[in-house]
Amino acid sequence: MAQKVSKEFGLHASTYFNDCISTYVLGHVGKSELASASLFMAFVNVTGFSAISGLAMGMDGITSQAFGARNFSLMA
Repeated sequence: MAQKVSKEFGLHASTYFNDCISTYVLGHVGKSELASASLFMAFVNVTGFSAISGLAMGMDGITSQAFGARNFSLMA
C-alpha cells in the first residue's frame, strides 16, 4: 500500500513541479508567453487531467468489488 501511495504522490508531485518550472521559465521570456502558457495549463488541468482522474476514481469502487468477488479478470 505504501509503495502505491508513494508512486502516486511522486506522479502528482512531478506534474506539479513541471508546471511550476515551466511557469518560472516562461516568466523570464515575456508577459504574453507567460499568459498563454498559464491559460494553456489551466485548460489542460480542467479538461484532461480532471477527466482522467475522475475515471480512475470511478474504477476504484469497481476494482475493490471485483477483488472481493474474486473476479480477478475484471481487474486487469
